[in-house]
Amino acid sequence: MLLLNTILGLILSGYHTFNWLLNMGVIVVAMMMLCIVASMPLKDGFRVSFNCLIPFFTLIELTCGSFASEKFNDNLFLVAILSLVSLQIIMLVSTHYISEKEIYG
Repeated sequence: MLLLNTILGLILSGYHTFNWLLNMGVIVVAMMMLCIVASMPLKDGFRVSFNCLIPFFTLIELTCGSFASEKFNDNLFLVAILSLVSLQIIMLVSTHYISEKEIYG
């Protein structure tokens, strides 16, 4: 994914540097989230759900990152990306807490 994004950033003239870097960050965060899910002691249902939800959220974040403007003020696409990442982190932490509580008593 990183290689494809880099190639697209180099080939497409309409793909601005800000969007390229933003999407690189989205891809890195998604890969880190998937690695965290793989290494955490979660129940199988939670693990399967996260392995489906994280790529879905990543697709939405990549779409938002492609259309985001280069300014930080009033950038709703950037707000959407940050909100989705925050939602994923909240879901991951709460799921870890629930799984840990049920596994260890």
